[in-house]
Amino acid sequence: MPSVKQRSWGSSCLEKAMLSAKLLARSKVFPEIERLMGVMRVEDKVPSREALDDVIRAYSDSGLAGKAVEFYRVFVSMYGYVPSVIGFNSLLDVIVKRGRIDVAWQVYDEMIEREDGCVDNYSTCIMGMLKGLMPFSRSWGFLPAVEMYGAMINGFCKGGSFEAVERLLVEMKSRGVNVNVHVYNNVIDPRFRHGCAVKAEETVRKMIDSGCEPDIVTFNTLINGSCRNGKVQEAEQLLEQATRKGLMPTKLTYTPIVQFYCRQGQFVRASELLIKMTERGENPDVITYGALVHGLVTAGEIDVALAIRDKMVERGVLPDACIYNILMNGLCKKGRLPAAKQLLSEMLDQNLPPDEFVYATLVDGFIRNGDLNEAKRLFELAIENGVNLGVVGLRAIANSE
Repeated sequence: MPSVKQRSWGSSCLEKAMLSAKLLARSKVFPEIERLMGVMRVEDKVPSREALDDVIRAYSDSGLAGKAVEFYRVFVSMYGYVPSVIGFNSLLDVIVKRGRIDVAWQVYDEMIEREDGCVDNYSTCIMGMLKGLMPFSRSWGFLPAVEMYGAMINGFCKGGSFEAVERLLVEMKSRGVNVNVHVYNNVIDPRFRHGCAVKAEETVRKMIDSGCEPDIVTFNTLINGSCRNGKVQEAEQLLEQATRKGLMPTKLTYTPIVQFYCRQGQFVRASELLIKMTERGENPDVITYGALVHGLVTAGEIDVALAIRDKMVERGVLPDACIYNILMNGLCKKGRLPAAKQLLSEMLDQNLPPDEFVYATLVDGFIRNGDLNEAKRLFELAIENGVNLGVVGLRAIANSE
């Protein structure tokens, strides 16, 4: 028979308490979490595993290692639960970051010894960092495979710890674990994103020397990074190298180079690359065309941009609202308002709903050209179609009065 206290809660009340605990945890309202958990202990109610897991993760993610460990102890000793793998790894991570190495090993060893323990490869990666990334041994219960090394490398890449990544790559080779192209690719892109110097030619040579052939993803990543760093000649050399290796360049290969040349106003070269794409059987997509259209409009070459739009349509690539907006903006700046309105009609005919930017561009264009009545009509059309123009629309009304 349940006690009076237990009956007084009832299943509905307990469910509400569990929901409150989860919501409080996710909102990180820590005083209320502790009050609710205290009430539940007094009332002899058992929280759900999911609610307690959320509590541990909330404290861990907020860097409150002491409280996270406290609730973990309650989790295990009082209720007999173990956290989820995600909850346990969050706990382990915050303990390590707070320098409580003894506690980290203690909770890790506890989970290892339990039949229902929640240790996975990532948990072992965290503890591997405490060992200074010394080589793994069979005393750990296993020797890591390429998947585990890959998970560790991804974790270090996210944190920008590339010295640790290099040590892991060396260890993989020394243990005869194949460093495959997927592992290399997962290292190259984060290095660019963290602002590290990446020598494209050296990277490719290093991969080949280690017996790993770069794939098109490798070259796409290097080309994109080279273009972001202003090294377009290097990017073109990488494109040719990929082609010589028999790899098939994709839109992701060409688009960064096209975008670079457009930003530099070198539209002839950008157009040549588009032609080369099609000759090699790779049709440019709306992003690639959009880069060229934007560059041409910015340079004042609106008629050439419109011709590119026509070429898109011929090849079955329909412009999106962004490209229409760019073209309309260019036409409005040239005072070619009828042509801009014609593009709006095209969008409507193609069931491509104009967004607030399209209407705002047209309204503003007609205002600047003194046609306030048409600006007001376009504003009203936007409202009819459920589009809110905000400040631009209000300005159109005010000026037309």
